Formats: sequence, C-alpha cells, structure tokens
Amino acid sequence: MQFPAEKRSTAQVMFSVVSVVAPALGPTLGGWLTDNYNWRWVFLVNVPSVCWRSFSIRGLS
Repeated sequence: MQFPAEKRSTAQVMFSVVSVVAPALGPTLGGWLTDNYNWRWVFLVNVPSVCWRSFSIRGLS
C-alpha cells in the first residue's frame, strides 16, 4: 500500500503503535477472559474482528 508523502509519517506511526501494543494486549486480554469466563470466549471475541477485517480488506481492493 502506498501513501501520499504527507500521510506517510501518520501511516508509519499507526503501524508502529499497533505493532508494539498488540503483542502486549493480546495475551493480557486472552488471560483475563480465560480466568474470568472460559477459554471459548477468546474465540468468540475474535470472530467479529476477523469478519470485520475480511470485509474491510475486500473494500480496499
């Protein structure tokens, strides 16, 4: 994906933030769900996220 010159820094910052925050929040949220509810909830939380991403990626193409 290519961005215009004036948007490249914003795109890089967003990518960097997600790359740093996701590995920290993912296991934390998964552990919390497993401890407080059930391990199946980890999968139920991810289903809407996967569906949303697949539809948004199709819209970009």
